[in-house]
Formats: sequence, C-alpha cells, structure tokens
Amino acid sequence: MWAVAILTILLSVLLLSALSAAAVAKATATPKSAPQTCTIAGQVVDSHGKGIAGAKVTLYNMTIIEGKTFDTGLTTVEHNPQYTSSGDKAGYYEFTGVPPGTYDIIVDVNGMRYPEIKQVHEGTLIVDFEISPSGGHQVTTSTPGPSSRPATSEPVVTVIPAPSIPEEKQGNDDPFILRAGLGVLIIIQFIIACVALWIVMTRRL
Repeated sequence: MWAVAILTILLSVLLLSALSAAAVAKATATPKSAPQTCTIAGQVVDSHGKGIAGAKVTLYNMTIIEGKTFDTGLTTVEHNPQYTSSGDKAGYYEFTGVPPGTYDIIVDVNGMRYPEIKQVHEGTLIVDFEISPSGGHQVTTSTPGPSSRPATSEPVVTVIPAPSIPEEKQGNDDPFILRAGLGVLIIIQFIIACVALWIVMTRRL
C-alpha cells in the first residue's frame, strides 16, 4: 500500500511537469516568419527620357481566371496610389511590401491613363513607362540586382494611405521568466509530493 502511494505521487509529479514543459514550449515557440513581399518600382519619363514628376501611379491587385484578368481592388501597401518623385530622381515611384501576384500598374499623366499588367514573384520588379506625346506608351521591365538602380530616397506624396496590416499576435513572453516559472512550479509540486508522502507515512505509523 505504501509503495503504491509513493508511485502514484511520483507519477502525478512527472505528469504535471510534462504538461508544464509543454505549455512553456508552446508559449516560447519561434514566431512564424513574415510572409514574403516584393517591390515594384520604376520611372515615368517622356519621349526624351526626362522624368515626369508628379505622375500618379496606382497599383491594383489582379487575379487571372481562365486567361482573363479581374480587378480585386487596391493591394494593401503603403502610399497607394502615389505621385512620382521630383528632384534628382524625377519620375521615380516605388511600392514596397507587395505580396507576390499579378498587378495592374496604372500611370496617370495629364488626364491620360496608361495601364500595364505585370506579375511579381520575388525581389524587385522594375517597370519603366515612357509616355509619348501622341498618347501612347512603352514599357520596359527588368529585375536588377540590389545595387544596379539608384535608391528612390525622394519622398513621395501619399494620396490614399493604405490601412496597416494587422500583425498576427505572436507569443511575446520572456522565455527566461517562463522557464523560471516552470522551475518554481516543479518545486511546488515536489513539496506537495513530499507533504503527501509524509501524511501517508504518518497515517501508517
């Protein structure tokens, strides 16, 4: 009888310790990595290659169904739509934090709209627009390395600030505190086991 009581108490302590360790491991699990995003950037120029400052660039998210594209609305990125920059980097635009997918890039210049549908999967996609006086446009697309294009550090004018994407709540408990709490819990369980064992032995005597 006495041996059975001791074995029961020890098994209870081990079970509670295992459950506590599992709870701490779940709370301190490595947060999920943020979803991969891309960058769509470029320059809007006239037929002489001069940057057109103030051209409005809008990025629309598209979906392709049976070979046809459908507009799903503005993608959730900052500064969408935006105006092209001025100064030394006249005519440049840049969208960051763009989820991979198909997009309709629309440039508005002097009341004329110039659309171009492009797909972006990773990294940076450069889409340059050349606007001709006759109302047409040509598009040049490239995917350069990180240092092959000047940085678009000029500020852009935000027309419609996109709502911020709510971040998925991650476990932010301090792992040290959790481990310390687990240690205290195990000690308490050990004390309870000792007290229970003492009670059993006292009654037996």
